[in-house]
Amino acid sequence: MKQLIMADRLPITTAGSQIRPVSGFVRVAVTDDIGQIASMRVAFIRQIKNLTEAEQDELLDAQAAMFRSGMDNGSILMWVYQVGGEIVGSAALLFRQARGRPVQAELMAVYTVVAYRRQGVATALVCAALSHARQIGLGSVSLQPTGDSFELYRSLGFFGDHESMVIQFST
Repeated sequence: MKQLIMADRLPITTAGSQIRPVSGFVRVAVTDDIGQIASMRVAFIRQIKNLTEAEQDELLDAQAAMFRSGMDNGSILMWVYQVGGEIVGSAALLFRQARGRPVQAELMAVYTVVAYRRQGVATALVCAALSHARQIGLGSVSLQPTGDSFELYRSLGFFGDHESMVIQFST
């Protein structure tokens, strides 16, 4: 069963304004998407770090293995934004639980292909992840923002600094 949010038909409201994303939709990622998601993650890392071709290949394999393992054991739930047959964005929730403590979730792997940035793709993905977190009863979601993403997260209700942010859900 695929969960779909038809972003071309469903305006997303944030901080009093409506964002109408590029025509496409958000859906829960499946294992067949892992290669494309891992490639986007490597593209992001290449923006902040110079990598040799061998390092890129190794990182691609490691990212794909991490996502596959997490999806298989339930510690990672991922969403993708799809336009036509192309995945142009991703977001994930990483779940952790220490003994005797409630489940903690971290938003990670939020990425939008350059040609689709500033068109509501990341907003749609983050909103899907936050909606899921609320639905399963989590009290909060944390993240580590980049300089480019800080204002987006702040506009969606996260608070904190450029090192760490959190959004708290009312109970």
